[in-house]
Amino acid sequence: MILRVLTYNTEWGFINLPTDIKYDAGGHIIPHSKEAQLTHLRLIAKNIGLANPSICFMEEMGSIDAVNYIRDEINDIYGIKYTTEYSSTETGFQGVGILIQNWITDYNIIELLDFGYHRAFGIRINK
Repeated sequence: MILRVLTYNTEWGFINLPTDIKYDAGGHIIPHSKEAQLTHLRLIAKNIGLANPSICFMEEMGSIDAVNYIRDEINDIYGIKYTTEYSSTETGFQGVGILIQNWITDYNIIELLDFGYHRAFGIRINK
C-alpha cells in the first residue's frame, strides 16, 4: 500500500478568527470577516485537493468545524471524500486537523500527550 501524506500549515485556519490576531506570519493584516475566513479555508481545500493526499495533517486549525468545512469543499470541488479528526475538543486554539481518505478504514488516532498543549496526535494505519 502506498500512502500520499501531506502536511499543510494553514496559518490561522479558523471560521471565526480570534479578535486578538491581527497579522499573518509575513506581517500582513488579516481581515476578520467570516467571508474572508471561508475564502481562506476554500483556498486551502483547493490546494489539498490538487495534491490528492491519502492523509493530510493540517496545522493551525481553529476547530473541527473548520476541518469539516475544508473536507466538504474538497468533496464539492474534486469529489474526494475524507474522514476528519481534530486534536482538541476546544474551539479557538490552533490545533491539528487530519483528513483521511475514506478508503482508509482501519486506523487508530494516537494522542501525543507529551507534546505541548496536547494539540498534536498521530495516526496508526492497521493492515
